[in-house]
Amino acid sequence: MGDGAQVRNFPAHRAPPTRLRKPRLTLSFSQSQWFSWIHREDAVGIILESLVNPGIEGPVNVTSPNPVRMAEMCSALGRTLGRPNWLPVPDFAIQALLGEGATVVLQGQKVEPSAALKAGYEFKFEKLEDALGDILR
Repeated sequence: MGDGAQVRNFPAHRAPPTRLRKPRLTLSFSQSQWFSWIHREDAVGIILESLVNPGIEGPVNVTSPNPVRMAEMCSALGRTLGRPNWLPVPDFAIQALLGEGATVVLQGQKVEPSAALKAGYEFKFEKLEDALGDILR
């Protein structure tokens, strides 16, 4: 078919494989652990700031200044996607899937970007719902 890439027609009821589809529902893990999150624009911004700002030394946590509990994360994700948030994932399933890495998911970590804040980095997305809305809508 010539020099260009082939374009295939997809039936209207099926999305092309490159398109991100919204899940039908959101899964929730244990609701009390901390969930540190960050928008991709802020992640790149902090990394770039750490490369050009001589005042930033040592480890730099690339995370939002507002970590949330998993319950809040799941609720915000469900609201943003317009999907229910009611299907809990049992701990044993997470442990079977992630092995030792399950500790981070099941217990969570409250990580704060102290080096970035001290250096004066200004976040574009400080609130979880703003970040999810920008990414998922």
